[in-house]
Amino acid sequence: CALSDKTYIINIPEDLSNISHLDSVFSDITFIPLETREECLISYIFTIKIADSLIYINNNRKQLLVFEKNGKFKYQIGSQGEGPGEYLEINDYIINKDNIELLDFKKILTYSLTGEYLETKNFDLLNDTVYCNAEDFCHSPLGGYYFWGGTSGKFGVPMPPGVNNSSCLSKLVGYKSNSPESLLNT
Repeated sequence: CALSDKTYIINIPEDLSNISHLDSVFSDITFIPLETREECLISYIFTIKIADSLIYINNNRKQLLVFEKNGKFKYQIGSQGEGPGEYLEINDYIINKDNIELLDFKKILTYSLTGEYLETKNFDLLNDTVYCNAEDFCHSPLGGYYFWGGTSGKFGVPMPPGVNNSSCLSKLVGYKSNSPESLLNT
């Protein structure tokens, strides 16, 4: 579907074994060559989202790059690091009407739509010895967020043989503020 100010609904058949060509699913396919300057070279597209005619690309969990619908690079949202307003890795992101929220390890960073840092919301889904690095999140209709997926383990302690630490949140976990007492019942 072409990028425009309209929202398109794409119905993909459940049985994909009958589909041999993309044109049997999409009426129009547009290839958009992205600008390739040093600051916007892409190594691996972890996620891609399109909102308000802008293309947002999570580049290998290290950068959130923003391109115009014609492929011209606009800017990067935030930067990787350990300082204020910086992220360790981008697990997920939500594009809101007036800001962008990035899910990092034990925190959500909020930026303006032009990439200016606004605030950090810290959270801890477990405790000081066990961690949970949620991989996905969304807003909860009750306020706060839902988290799911990701990895877990114990700080400084290797996982025992046969223990799978790849799914700390197999169901939605709701979280309202910076205290573990505010986990929502889900």
